[in-house]
Amino acid sequence: MIAYVPATGAERWRAECLGGDVAPTPVFVGGLVYACNVGAYLSAIRPGGTGDVTKSGIAWQAMDGLPDMTSPASDGELINLVTSDGTVTCYDAASGAKVWEQYLEKQFRSSPTIVGKRVYVMDTEGVMHILEAGRAFREVATAPLGEPANTSPAFVGGRVYIRGKKNLYCIGK
Repeated sequence: MIAYVPATGAERWRAECLGGDVAPTPVFVGGLVYACNVGAYLSAIRPGGTGDVTKSGIAWQAMDGLPDMTSPASDGELINLVTSDGTVTCYDAASGAKVWEQYLEKQFRSSPTIVGKRVYVMDTEGVMHILEAGRAFREVATAPLGEPANTSPAFVGGRVYIRGKKNLYCIGK
């Protein structure tokens, strides 16, 4: 993982924590950068250092439930991951302790999205799984789109936008 200065393109810091082909996008929440990929780690990195921060900048690492293509989602307290084969894992953002893990028996290409106290993740059949953003697994609801989907939902202005295989949907007023 390498961080660059946007204005100049100069390297600011680097941390040896990923490997292989990396598809998930890192996220920055609560003062930490969270980066992960299957076959490596979920790493919480303190972004304030310079140079090689592998030993000094990594706050914690975890190895369970790592995604091969979806990105993590965090509200600053918890981090949610979903794998392509349907395992959803929740970690404590401060300590890296695994809070819970649940197998949903579906395929996923959609990254989880947190809105308020809910985690939204769309399976490849086009069913939105709505989970409670909390310290225990609880599926609040499911909502079928009516067609397959491989995209993450976008929440803007009280509306939800979802790209299905054939149609673009806008849900809301």
